[in-house]
Amino acid sequence: MKITNVEAFILESPFEIRPPEGSDEARGVKHCLLIKVSTDEGITGWSDVETAPHVGAAAVNAPESGMGVFEGLRSLVIGEDPFDVERLWDKIYRGSIYYGRRGVAIQVLSGFDIACHDIMGKAIGMPVHKLLGGGRRKRIRAYASTLFRPTPEAIRDACAFYVQRGFTAVKFGWGVFGQDKKKDIKLVEAARDALGPNVELMVDAGWMVDRSAYDAIELCRALEPYNIFWLEDFLHPENYEGYAKVKAAGVKTRIAAGEQEATGWGFRDLIVRGGAPYENVYYLDGIEIPVINHFATQGAGGGPQG
Repeated sequence: MKITNVEAFILESPFEIRPPEGSDEARGVKHCLLIKVSTDEGITGWSDVETAPHVGAAAVNAPESGMGVFEGLRSLVIGEDPFDVERLWDKIYRGSIYYGRRGVAIQVLSGFDIACHDIMGKAIGMPVHKLLGGGRRKRIRAYASTLFRPTPEAIRDACAFYVQRGFTAVKFGWGVFGQDKKKDIKLVEAARDALGPNVELMVDAGWMVDRSAYDAIELCRALEPYNIFWLEDFLHPENYEGYAKVKAAGVKTRIAAGEQEATGWGFRDLIVRGGAPYENVYYLDGIEIPVINHFATQGAGGGPQG
């Protein structure tokens, strides 16, 4: 089997982008990117890619440069066997290394990697989880992931909406959180009160908010009375030393981080230099989770999955 084409499709939402106000959900983002990998045997693989869609499409479509390190993804994989996922991962990583290593180049590599696994599963008639070593459990606990609402009343409405639908864990993040410290605590207090003691509550504090390690320690301690399951990505993604300072301060709040990390090397630095105990593996690095887990064995704690 050989790869004959890699195509990037940008989809545009017809809806107006707006934040959520109560039990309703946000409308966004405006665009999203899909990758399709075609083969000479008629089997195709698909993946979505969480990135800046137009930039991601450019990284797929860029022509061969002749330099070996500025290459577009398609130019590197035409004629290759989609089953050679580890070798192709390395080829694409090295072929885009001058502009890659993190960000959009790794994000489209991830999409390609997932699409190849889609092809493999279809070719041999197995679900992808079987290709990755098989399942460990029949059911996975899911959590609702949503934006912070602007008021405590709207937070309570949102919590009631998720609990009614059977969620046993809810994560609020971004939105208005980080604009006013006192208001932040009132929003979390409202969420805990509405969810009750038997529903897990997580908080994504937003890595885009300008916080010092001292600010983060203060936030962790302020949230301790509300028994949140974890506090996520509350510092700049590359502030490993800041994460280490928070850990050294002995805060009781669990720390999750790594949404912006792109490779096993990045997670190694986060864990070794920053001491983060939970890895937030969402959209980066394709099916490289075994590599990440080599550096983060603590990540198998059985918590809720988003």
